[in-house]
Amino acid sequence: MMRTVTKILLALLILAGCREQTQPIQILSPTSMAQVTSTTFRVEIRGSISPSQLILLYNGQPLTSTEYTLRSVGSHSLIQGTPRSSRLVGGQNRLTVSLRTTAKTWSQTVSFLRQGGTPSPSTPIDFRRLSRDMQTRKTAYLQQLARGTDLHAQIARLQLRQKPLSQPILDACNKVDKRKDTSDFTMATLIRLAHLHGNDPLLPTSVQVRLENSIRNFRYWLDEPGRDNMIMWSENHLLLFASSEYLGGHLYPNKIFPNAGLSGLAHTRKARVRILRWLDERWRFGFGEWYSPVYLAYSMGPLLNLVDFAPDADIRNRASMVLDLAIFDLARLTHRGSFGVTAGRAYASKKFSAKKQNVRGLIDILFATPQTPAGGYVANFFANGSTYKVPHVLLAIGKDTPQRLVDRSRHGLSFEEAPRHG
Repeated sequence: MMRTVTKILLALLILAGCREQTQPIQILSPTSMAQVTSTTFRVEIRGSISPSQLILLYNGQPLTSTEYTLRSVGSHSLIQGTPRSSRLVGGQNRLTVSLRTTAKTWSQTVSFLRQGGTPSPSTPIDFRRLSRDMQTRKTAYLQQLARGTDLHAQIARLQLRQKPLSQPILDACNKVDKRKDTSDFTMATLIRLAHLHGNDPLLPTSVQVRLENSIRNFRYWLDEPGRDNMIMWSENHLLLFASSEYLGGHLYPNKIFPNAGLSGLAHTRKARVRILRWLDERWRFGFGEWYSPVYLAYSMGPLLNLVDFAPDADIRNRASMVLDLAIFDLARLTHRGSFGVTAGRAYASKKFSAKKQNVRGLIDILFATPQTPAGGYVANFFANGSTYKVPHVLLAIGKDTPQRLVDRSRHGLSFEEAPRHG
């Protein structure tokens, strides 16, 4: 019985999307139709009109409701009832079809594209306003950040043409000089500082010198001399080390980096290979640390550095494309400010509270979520002088709040598929 109804439902979904909506919808009859002869069902087709082909709305009024009896009549049956075509528009429509018996209900939602028809009656989205509003929030976040006392706050102060505190910068240099765990997080921030304000007269000369020395003496990869506790091989660390080596070498191309004995230019060329491979794998296979409320931020930070400072236009463009994908994930999967979906590498505290998520601050800036604005690693990078342009449609998707959303996505490869990709 259930298999039969499922087949009927699938046939209905297929034909509902393919036939002109002013005509009856046919249901292809499987050979087992006789098993449900004379069983009465109530069919409801619910749908709503979307403002564009990308952003769907839900909970529309029923397009039609009819009772009918399924009977075995050769190769097909007809529903005696027609959807009211005045509610359907050209472009994307969404229908939920339910089959009910006295005991059970089967329901499935389908999106279909109708050719022709009238334009959507919904209010057009003001994309320019979305962008302006986001920029306003970005500026407000920067002003709030500048009141802090950490390394990111000193960059914010320089961005606002305020004199920074020297000690947080020197403390950060001391950490990377000792090559402590997560020094790559700190180095990426120092790289941003050096590119934006390395020669800024507001930054004391002694701090400028210490900053350059820390960048040039760092250990950037496994093939370089040194023993330490720095982790280099997970997804975010791979890009953090490679991007900082690439951009650090670009800052001082003709100077020797003492730890490896290579020039800055040689470091740039070496790291470029790793960066391109990382970007290619994210584009083809998605993130290994998928939807992580923790570590996605530490991949997006170095991506912003590449967009803002890479001398190679190809790397800038590819990094921007991968950022688009990451923000698309945030836009469609954030619920009331919480990026609380299935994730690779997520800790309990980041799952239980949106306020503690490392991507939370960026979500606040992008989509104006209702919670109190929060900080965060990638939000600090984005607010501190980033030139990355968020596509308007991603801002619009992030502002759309459907009551129900089913998302099916995939990341990575199966063992069977791996040989085809080398």
